[in-house]
Amino acid sequence: MSLPLSLWIEAHLRRLNQTGQAYYILHKGAYDGAAVLLKINLLNGTSKLLTLMRVDGDQLVWSPVLRDEIMDESPISDYVTRAMHRDPDVWVVEIEDRDGRNPFDL
Repeated sequence: MSLPLSLWIEAHLRRLNQTGQAYYILHKGAYDGAAVLLKINLLNGTSKLLTLMRVDGDQLVWSPVLRDEIMDESPISDYVTRAMHRDPDVWVVEIEDRDGRNPFDL
């Protein structure tokens, strides 16, 4: 990634602001080089949890963190809490989308 991670995230969040997409920064991580967790809240008691991964050199992809892609809220919240304690540099962003779409994929 040529941009620092925080600028990359802020650019995507700015785009979400323009479209009216609801999001929350649950944990603001390091300026550069930290992990990113994206929680997609389906607004029905379930969520998806994705992490940003680098594959094939420079390609960035979103990958499910837990075995089941869509899960109840509780195990996902527990995982996020543990991740923030384990790595204080991690970014955690939550978005709300009933269809489970990842706006960072666009």
